[in-house]
Amino acid sequence: MRDVVPVSRHHVGSACRSSLDPWRCVPVVDDEERDPDSGVLAALDEVIGPVADDLDGEPSPIVIVHAPRAGSTLLYQLFVLGAAVDYLPNLVNGLTPTTPLVGLALRAGVGAWAPVSYGSRFGKTEGPWGPSEASNVHVVWFGGGHPSEVVSSNFCSPAAAAAMRRTLQGARGLSGAELVLKNAWNSFRIQAIAEEFPSARFVWLRRDVREAASSDLLARWITKGDLESWNSATPARVEDLRRLEPWHQCVENQLAFAQSISAALSGLDPHRWVSVWYEDLVTDPSAVMGSLCQRLGVTGVHRCSSIWRASRDARRLPAPDRPAWFGEARDTIREHVAAAPERYAITMPVPARGGRR
Repeated sequence: MRDVVPVSRHHVGSACRSSLDPWRCVPVVDDEERDPDSGVLAALDEVIGPVADDLDGEPSPIVIVHAPRAGSTLLYQLFVLGAAVDYLPNLVNGLTPTTPLVGLALRAGVGAWAPVSYGSRFGKTEGPWGPSEASNVHVVWFGGGHPSEVVSSNFCSPAAAAAMRRTLQGARGLSGAELVLKNAWNSFRIQAIAEEFPSARFVWLRRDVREAASSDLLARWITKGDLESWNSATPARVEDLRRLEPWHQCVENQLAFAQSISAALSGLDPHRWVSVWYEDLVTDPSAVMGSLCQRLGVTGVHRCSSIWRASRDARRLPAPDRPAWFGEARDTIREHVAAAPERYAITMPVPARGGRR
């Protein structure tokens, strides 16, 4: 595994929220560095383990892949709040990243007393039971570092792959449902996940590059205070992109993600993946989720429209969060994309029947 920063289990959540590079946060792996409670978590994990070990059949996770600012948190929430799936909550990411089954068992035990918030802000949800990107858990499985497409595209080791398998199987044993994973870094891990889990299914969430790149630029400013700071996973050619103007970086980053995802998915059986446009999702969430879940074999889809409205209302940005320069930058992005339609075709939604978009 690559060099990482060891931190105490108690510090994982706070360190990741405050760090400029939260993906570098990783739970302690040396026994002598662990706090005493980690032994308790390990013991609990051993007790819960048979839930995973005794299950037959291949786990069939649903993996959402996407470029930054594609609207993936909304899709994730629609799955979690409106369909029969399981997920990794914030509590697992913050407190039990090396023993995720412990956190999942706790949530299963709490049951209806574990409310899930509709709110989110730049991919981060609220409360211990909010759907998490589970970056700390994914670091245990895949490592981290940049460029992500190069250094974090495969499992750290066979043991790490086995740990992910155990988590997927255990989640199914605890909840009776398959796990949904949402993490932008998984967009560069499609091949590794597909090979390790032959029944894994992928949902490629896409968004108009003009809107996604504009949102990414704004997110850099609000979350980092620096237009040059990357927000998420990085493509193989990230150093070339860093030489561009920030708005241009965001546009090319969207293109790099789309090209990488498209190439990886094209090598899979077409029945293993489905493409969804964000613009369609917000236009008719019930119809899109119904069709999507039917394709994936997921049951229990309900309340999608109300979930979308609640999520939208909970994450509206106040006016002060939009700096004066944003309108001009957004116009520049639109003009740039319009001048090169063939280059950005993969990142632009095709007008749907009836003239939408």
